[in-house]
Amino acid sequence: MINNFFLVTTPIQQTWTKNSPILFLSEGCKRYSSKEKWENLDYQTVKYHWDDREKFYSDSCFLEELYEITLIRLANNLNDFHQTNYKTNYWRIIIGPWLSQFIEILFDRWQMINKAIFEFNISETTILKIDDYAMVPNNMRDFTNKCNNDIWNHYIYSEILKHIDSSIILNNALAIPHEDSVKIIKDPNIILPKIKQIIRLILFWITSKLKKRSKYFFISVFLSAIQQSKIEFSLKTFPSWFMERYEAIEIPCVEKRKNFINSEEASGEFEVFLYKIIQKQLPTAYLEGYKQLEVQVQNCRWPSLPKIIMTSGAHVSDDFFKVWAATKLNLGSKLVIAPHSSLYGSCRWLSYENHELKIADRYFSWGWSKDNINKLKLLSKSEFENTIN
Repeated sequence: MINNFFLVTTPIQQTWTKNSPILFLSEGCKRYSSKEKWENLDYQTVKYHWDDREKFYSDSCFLEELYEITLIRLANNLNDFHQTNYKTNYWRIIIGPWLSQFIEILFDRWQMINKAIFEFNISETTILKIDDYAMVPNNMRDFTNKCNNDIWNHYIYSEILKHIDSSIILNNALAIPHEDSVKIIKDPNIILPKIKQIIRLILFWITSKLKKRSKYFFISVFLSAIQQSKIEFSLKTFPSWFMERYEAIEIPCVEKRKNFINSEEASGEFEVFLYKIIQKQLPTAYLEGYKQLEVQVQNCRWPSLPKIIMTSGAHVSDDFFKVWAATKLNLGSKLVIAPHSSLYGSCRWLSYENHELKIADRYFSWGWSKDNINKLKLLSKSEFENTIN
């Protein structure tokens, strides 16, 4: 074992050194665009832990079980916090996509840090001083943006290193301002050309007037406007031209997050860390901003009680839709989902597929099936074409 490696967790060059052999935590640390900065360094790279596909599958099964346990605890805590009494499935629809992805990402980072410590003698690393609450996502879209950001990933790695009892020297350094770390996802309707904005507003106004009592609600189904309109006309309903809604930006409240989830209930060191970091990372849309989101849902001009809600994508990233849909499902509406990727049905394990099958009342596949899942409806190409023609 080579001694005195300096651990580098991300491509942020401010955290690198030229005075010691470098241990890159992943191939992602070595951006091709900055090849001249690292190709002549004395370095090694930690091999990716999920290159072992059997380990990946085994870990995936473990994470699915942990997700279910954590979801139930979070659902109870959110009910207590918001003084509500919703069933777990209500919160599954709203926080499920974030929670499953967050657990997977966190476990991946956790495993890589532990693998590096186990396989190499690491003497020190640099940790940037980052405000905990500057890293809190506002909503699911913001989380997706942040988890692909070097600053956010450096922050997560740093939190893991602080939590793990090791002999690694943690050198603190001031963080260079990074626009992506505080970037707010803007409503795409705002940045459309003015003429398109006006047209969309007119269509939205017409739709909201004609479809308030509609039995069918289509959003983000990834069909052309003509295809979707044909389907809706066949159902004797006016076509949907609903604009997606975007939540207001909320500031994380330290006091409200204190003791939100008790890590003493955890079993295992990773689960302890997971509960501690959830307290810091739970998107504000589910905590500080939830009541405002609930009011927006109550006052929105979408159908008041549709019989069928159909989507292929809004159930993942649109938190306004998720709260609206969860509310309508409690009142008797049915959720129909069609997969938005050919990856579905072809993987040994896929968390989004598992999530969607659990929340949907009817699920359209492109030809694959699963045992003992009656809600799964096979939809061949010819059947689909007959539907829209």
